[in-house]
Amino acid sequence: MSGQPDVMTLVSRWMDAGTLPELCTLLHRDLCEHSGVSQLLIVSHSNDVAQMWAVAPVDDELVRAVDRILGTSPNRMDLLTTGRGRVLTAEHPDAAGLGPFAALGFTQSATISTDTPISFAIYCGTTETEKQSYPDCFTESSLWPGIQMVLRNLARLEHLRALSHIDSVSGIHNRSYLNMRLVEEVARARRFHRPLSLAIFDIDHFKSLNDTYGHQTGDAILRQMAEYVRWTIRSIDVFCRLGGDEFAVLMPDADTSDCSHFAERLISVLTAQRFTLDESGQQAQLSISIGAAVYPVHATEHERLIWCADMSLLEAKHRGRGQFLLYERSFGRQATSS
Repeated sequence: MSGQPDVMTLVSRWMDAGTLPELCTLLHRDLCEHSGVSQLLIVSHSNDVAQMWAVAPVDDELVRAVDRILGTSPNRMDLLTTGRGRVLTAEHPDAAGLGPFAALGFTQSATISTDTPISFAIYCGTTETEKQSYPDCFTESSLWPGIQMVLRNLARLEHLRALSHIDSVSGIHNRSYLNMRLVEEVARARRFHRPLSLAIFDIDHFKSLNDTYGHQTGDAILRQMAEYVRWTIRSIDVFCRLGGDEFAVLMPDADTSDCSHFAERLISVLTAQRFTLDESGQQAQLSISIGAAVYPVHATEHERLIWCADMSLLEAKHRGRGQFLLYERSFGRQATSS
């Protein structure tokens, strides 16, 4: 392991990174040389939901393990926020499911100011011979304050990017964010041979509500709807407003059975709710129609996946609303022929 480098030179180089994967690659290269790091993982989270991660060097097994844990582990936030200086051992709550991730034996975190709700955690792996002395080497290193500064800078950039993807009415992500994530998730599903579900739904007879009670009431209903759906989805699901009263939920690692169960549960949950219509407290029961498609069963490209889900929603509404339909080849033939 070489001596300490010129920290400002390294920080200046790290500042050139515009994305998390770019930063991860730069950090791994320099920490490998100066702090004995053989493997590096950066995870970011916002509002207690893990949103992105990067690995260097590229390790498909590690990626799969981390992806699984962030998506399914009840202690995933413990992995992100505990242990500033703590070694992940066999006694860790998630050790049994870590797989290759168990080799990453040390964590540090950098949380930025509360006005920018993004935090980062770094997991570093070392060789067996260096594992015992490694933590002190890293925590006492003059590199860590520089890394924290770079992470905070990148977090602010990510926060500014995120603002452009938020729907101003409902407070959830918008169509442009869904389009971006859909491309990423289809590519990931293809790479790791995993299913991916897309469900699109809208509120039945929403136009009549707007016409009767006004658009302010309509916007309030959209916000209530978004809040109820948030309670129903998983932390790894992507929930967006497409426009008007139409919403979408993108579900990584969800097959046809998972998608069907989700849709049925969502219909049940929303049907049981009472939506406030005006200041007098008048309430109404609403229903939704859902159409869905699953990669790779129904489509293998992101544009086609959206089309299949759209056609399923149209068919559900055509059959009387208030129901869920999974895509079938007969859906959309009339639209295609015309």
